[in-house]
Amino acid sequence: MTVSANIESYEDPVKVTDAIKKIFPEWEIDPSIDFPDEILDSSGFIVHGTTESMEKMLAIIREVRILDTALDVMSMNLRDDTTEFFISKQSASVGKVSFSLVEDQFGGLISVVLRARDLGLWLEQQTWHRGRELVPRSIGDDLAMDDFGEAVEWFDPKGK
Repeated sequence: MTVSANIESYEDPVKVTDAIKKIFPEWEIDPSIDFPDEILDSSGFIVHGTTESMEKMLAIIREVRILDTALDVMSMNLRDDTTEFFISKQSASVGKVSFSLVEDQFGGLISVVLRARDLGLWLEQQTWHRGRELVPRSIGDDLAMDDFGEAVEWFDPKGK
């Protein structure tokens, strides 16, 4: 898994990397990145690194019960066995996960790229919850949110 973020010239690189580590504690920054040299560029720079675990992020989304949203967002860009999604840097700075459907958001974003064999199946398994026994879900089903993040109603016109 690759996790990266653009650090703007007005941002503190330590705070941005700390925000990433609140969601991905095992994240290791690419050793080729040298903060003092990079900061001199007024346009900012991209910090990136890798991690093998997203257990902390999954624990957070389980705790706040946004597993269906997580499945939808994390699978929106799923192609073959690779996907990319974005989370808010501001939310991450306080240990929360807030997904973004756009690549440009106030406060900045953290990009997460996942690559694995049978990634779609893995995403479905990691976001499973007991409610899916009553309302089964799968990637790309008719219950997924639309491309603008709007919820798809699964009630009929009579509310059933």
